[in-house]
Amino acid sequence: QPLQPLGGTRLDWARFNHYIASIAVTDTLIAATSPPGNCYGLWHRHSGELIRIAPLPDASGASAKGGQIWLGSGQGGISQLDSSGREQRFYSAYQWDNHWALIDV
Repeated sequence: QPLQPLGGTRLDWARFNHYIASIAVTDTLIAATSPPGNCYGLWHRHSGELIRIAPLPDASGASAKGGQIWLGSGQGGISQLDSSGREQRFYSAYQWDNHWALIDV
């Protein structure tokens, strides 16, 4: 299929400061992080409609597993998004970058 643009206004896209670090995709969602924008964007996968742009300082890593999306921050924040986009936040002593993957232990 041809590429389809994701939704959002010019002001929405300006929040990313011309940089996307990581993208994660599930059956229902697409997430993209932006460290210089200190945010992440969340879209419906099939419609491309923007759900929200949310603050996440130094937002960087993004991974998907089991219908969930995990986002990491260079400030130690971790956001877990369930399949409907509901977010839980956690904090750690680690500074995460955009080169990460979820592993089972």
